[in-house]
Amino acid sequence: MRNNKCPQAEREKLEGQFLASFPGFADEIKSSGRLSHEELRALRSDIALLSTPDLYRYVPQVLLDLLQEHADDLFDREGIFFVVSLLDVEPNSDFSDLRELLGNDLMDVSAAESGFLGEAKNAALKDFSVEQSRSLVTWLDLALKMQLFDHWHKELSSALNYWKRRAKHQRGRE
Repeated sequence: MRNNKCPQAEREKLEGQFLASFPGFADEIKSSGRLSHEELRALRSDIALLSTPDLYRYVPQVLLDLLQEHADDLFDREGIFFVVSLLDVEPNSDFSDLRELLGNDLMDVSAAESGFLGEAKNAALKDFSVEQSRSLVTWLDLALKMQLFDHWHKELSSALNYWKRRAKHQRGRE
């Protein structure tokens, strides 16, 4: 049975991976400490706006916080979408099932925007190392087991495929 709680041992192991693979995260913890859940929750919706150095500092904190059970996450999941969307660098752009509903013009605009967003995310995340990619793979595997993320199963699976490829190749070169 799926639940909303990540086992503590798995979360602690992932935190160790993040500390080892994201120097900015480790430095932030040492110098300023951790952000509170409220601060991290507020950061979710703006996560794609972070500079590259800030991505290295705050993405691990946001991801670890999402693995903890928080009552407010059950009622307000909007920010979770933005985090999942950031990690889904190459989203499935097959919207053919919506073409009939939305029409050709709107679908063409949507496809163009999807391509632009994918390029922007790829540029922002292109320097993530193999070790950092492996940490993200671990997080995505854990998230896919949690009920909290059921709504984003397709996006998480797409992100997992992308980061697994990245985990095999330095700086995303294949």
